Amino acid sequence: MLTKFIKICIFIFSIIFSANCYSISGESIYNLNSKLIDRNGNESSLINLSGKVQVFSMIYTHCKTICPIIIANMKSIEKLIPEHLKNDVNFSLISLDPDRDSISTLSKFFKDKKFSNKWNLFKTNKDETLKIALAVGIKYKKEKNNEYTHSNLIIILDKNGVIKMHHQGLDKDYNQVIKKISNLCS
Repeated sequence: MLTKFIKICIFIFSIIFSANCYSISGESIYNLNSKLIDRNGNESSLINLSGKVQVFSMIYTHCKTICPIIIANMKSIEKLIPEHLKNDVNFSLISLDPDRDSISTLSKFFKDKKFSNKWNLFKTNKDETLKIALAVGIKYKKEKNNEYTHSNLIIILDKNGVIKMHHQGLDKDYNQVIKKISNLCS
């Protein structure tokens, strides 16, 4: 039992250390070999997000508190992006709840939220969810009632998947976010 605990701690430490290296050394999260499944059931990987600035977060579709605010704030950011830069920016969400967020759930959620074609909505398995969350600095915990406590971050990734900004997902001051996105698109 203790050996298993030590192995888990070493694994988590190595992931956390890697996440810190990404943001400090400029390494890309696209180096993670994470397989994603989109709302249509198509398999993809993080590297497929490269080439565009990403406004990124992790949410779950059953959330009634923080996630709707994060999404609304990301939509506000989308509206504020200067017209000539809109083709260089995408919005990506990855589910924190791969068990309940099935492909059909993601598809319905996408339609219900009326996301534009600039948005990606993905799920992956539990291990990959943890790996991605740690790499981008999102902490989360599943509670006994099947809800999640989680960081409310909106993350700006450059075209190569390097984290350039963490924005508190509840903060409605987007000036620095738009400035950062504009600089990354130039």
